[in-house]
Order: sequence, then C-alpha cells, then structure tokens
Amino acid sequence: MKEKGLTLAELLIVLLIIGLGWFTLLPRLDLSVSGSQDNISNINTLLAQAGEKAAATGTFQKIYLIPGLNYVEWKQRRFELPSPLSSGEINGQRATREKFAFVVYPSGHMDELNLFLANGKQLRSIPLLREIMVVDE
Repeated sequence: MKEKGLTLAELLIVLLIIGLGWFTLLPRLDLSVSGSQDNISNINTLLAQAGEKAAATGTFQKIYLIPGLNYVEWKQRRFELPSPLSSGEINGQRATREKFAFVVYPSGHMDELNLFLANGKQLRSIPLLREIMVVDE
C-alpha cells in the first residue's frame, strides 16, 4: 500500500523555495524606500531643469528651502523632500535664516549642499553633477 503525502525532505525543499521567493520579493515591497527614492529623483529632475534654464538664460537659478517644511521651491513649483527639513548647510556655512536658497550656476554646477532631515537622514549634493543623494550613515 502506497502512502499519500510529502516526506519531510520534500516539505523542507518546498519551504526553502517559498522562503527564497519571499526574500527576493521583500525589498521590492518596502514602500518607504520607494517613496523616498521617488522624492530624490524628483529633486534631481528639478536640479537638471534649473541647470538647463541657467545655461539657456545665463542667469543663476535660486532654489529655496524652509526649515520645518518638506519641500524645495523653484519658480513657484514645489518638490517634496522625503521628510521635513531640520537644517542645512550651503558651501560649508550653516543656513541661519528661516528661508534660505542655494544656487544652480549657468556654468553647469551648483552650491555644495547638506540637508539634515527630521527623520535623521542627510542629503548631500554632488555639485558638479547637479544631483542630491542620501548619505548612508
């Protein structure tokens, strides 16, 4: 008489395959990272547009930040940060005003920028590439 069902070895192999599937899928399901990366991508798009405008017109483009708020502002358009801004540094100097600005230059670069967010993350600029990145701590 033949028994029906799975042996212990077969069951362990099936569980291993299911577990591997979950571990490969899990990073893609983390919505907090995805939203944060989308915000960084949007800000980098803003910086690219500001750079193109600066080069085309030959004028500086100022991008404004306000501590306590979760966006940057350029030409009356707002681009969301991953978290509200706590404080910032421009070219190594702590920004002390309620509203401060950094500059994208016609020559193709921008001010050096460090932003400290309320969620504990830090954003740093790559001035020659006109990009912002999250600093891993």
